[in-house]
Amino acid sequence: MAENQEVPVADYGGSRTPQHWPMPVFVGVIGALYWLYALVSGYVEMPGMIRFMSRVLTLFVFLVAFLSWWLSRRQISRRDRLAGLLALLGFAVVAELLRDHSLDPISVVMIALPIVLTAWFFWVLLTRQLDARPRRLGLVAVLAVAWVSFVSIRANGLGGDQHFELHWRWTPTAEAQYLAARSAIVSPASIIATTQPLIAGPTDWPQFRGPNRDGVATDASIRVDWNAQPPKELWRHRIGPGWSSLIAVDDHLFTQEQRGDSEAVVCLNATSGQEIWSHLDTGRFEESQGGAGPRATPTYADGKLYSLSAMGILNCLDAATGQKIWTRDLRTENGAVLPMWGFASSPLVVDGLAVVYADGGEGRGLLSYHADSGQPGWKTSFGTDSYSSPQLVSVGGGDQIAMLSDAGVVGVSPKDGATLWTYPSADKSPRSVQPHRVDDGHMLIANGLDKGVTLVSLDHASTGWKTQPQWTSRGLKPSFNDFVVLNDAAYGLDANILSCIDLKTGERKWKSGRYGYGQVMLLAVQQMLLISTDDGEIVLVAADPAAHKEIARFKAIDGKTWNHVAVARGKLFIRNGQEIAAFDLAGK
Repeated sequence: MAENQEVPVADYGGSRTPQHWPMPVFVGVIGALYWLYALVSGYVEMPGMIRFMSRVLTLFVFLVAFLSWWLSRRQISRRDRLAGLLALLGFAVVAELLRDHSLDPISVVMIALPIVLTAWFFWVLLTRQLDARPRRLGLVAVLAVAWVSFVSIRANGLGGDQHFELHWRWTPTAEAQYLAARSAIVSPASIIATTQPLIAGPTDWPQFRGPNRDGVATDASIRVDWNAQPPKELWRHRIGPGWSSLIAVDDHLFTQEQRGDSEAVVCLNATSGQEIWSHLDTGRFEESQGGAGPRATPTYADGKLYSLSAMGILNCLDAATGQKIWTRDLRTENGAVLPMWGFASSPLVVDGLAVVYADGGEGRGLLSYHADSGQPGWKTSFGTDSYSSPQLVSVGGGDQIAMLSDAGVVGVSPKDGATLWTYPSADKSPRSVQPHRVDDGHMLIANGLDKGVTLVSLDHASTGWKTQPQWTSRGLKPSFNDFVVLNDAAYGLDANILSCIDLKTGERKWKSGRYGYGQVMLLAVQQMLLISTDDGEIVLVAADPAAHKEIARFKAIDGKTWNHVAVARGKLFIRNGQEIAAFDLAGK
């Protein structure tokens, strides 16, 4: 028989033998298992890295099974089998060139390839009775449609379950709608900025994760009978994309957002939500997993606002007016490398210095600048990668700056940046949560992605500082979701489930309640956890190590919500990459 001659199609799908499944059935089962796993994996509790690698592995098995089936089909000529592979590669190259900028090459594999293989497989099975020519042309058409469907979509980043949030490419993004609404207003700012310096009060929220960066609202007291009287919405409106959180000072609200090709530091009136001022720096950071926009949260101190853009621009602004006092470019001036997920270090202001984390190596880890002038201060190198922020802690009777990075955790002197102690880590995965001071001699630190937490003792002797692990626990495994500490317990989201561990032993007390990949804060006076879920709900849970007790919940905003919330002066402020809102928690 000539090489290109078609054989009778009655046996096209492969012949059954008593010892083996027909090859098409085997491939079909593998494909079905792949799709089943892809659909349910987001609901199965597992570490994020294992979830990603397992999805890659299942797709690889599907690909190998499919290629084995396609290349072994004697009922298809060798020329057609080779042409099919070339068509697959050709369409893949075209799709890579035409894909939306919100997707990356990995998405071509993870999104498009399983769709293409599935469509290809069913076309071959369903057209076994057709002649060779229409079968070939139809296969090319099916592959073209499958690839076109891929280039017709865009992504709004990944969810915490590592599934892309997909939209049709021609539909307007939330950012486009926001910018269009802004352009329709002649003057977005309708409130005149005050010329008086802002003064932080005892119930304000002046920096990332609150007054002490530990996620604790020390003086807040709120109504909790939300079923009878839900929190009253005060205002809401669109906002530009970004994962910056909110801070609140003296009835002013501050955050950062993306506006087209500019990163903006924004000041809003906390009572009405109206814009007071904005400061723009040219630059746009965007990547396929998190999307566009700034990552760090601005910091208020002594009438000034300090902000770090995702592109590495450090600003000092007058908090009342937005007037620029000084600015530094971490990349140009220090040779800092743009991190994979952008600069995310929220500035820490201590002892007249503004401290941020740039990147490691050659003294470029922690950088300090004089808060008034912006002149460079000390530099300390530790680690090469971090999405955490410097943390002021009181240890051994004095203040230190603790910084978590891929190298572990370090304590440095705020005065000169001298390294006081280190607790190294063998796990070099990036860190994005804060180290927590438990008491004067202990800190609780996260060990990397899905690796649990370790309680570290810090002892100060005449020979210097000594660090020693007390215990390591996988009862709480924070990735990019910070945790809080109350008395002898720590509470946080372990993947998407709330977990409580004993600080004395590291033993898990309980794990219950699915809240997505959101954030947790502590209302210390009422000993309650306020959880912002990753789909925009607000939930109250008792901070009780004995059991999980959900008290109330309400829907606040729509969309993927990873930003930390702020509670100040009886109000709750919440945002994500497309919406911002305020609610009255006091109920007065």
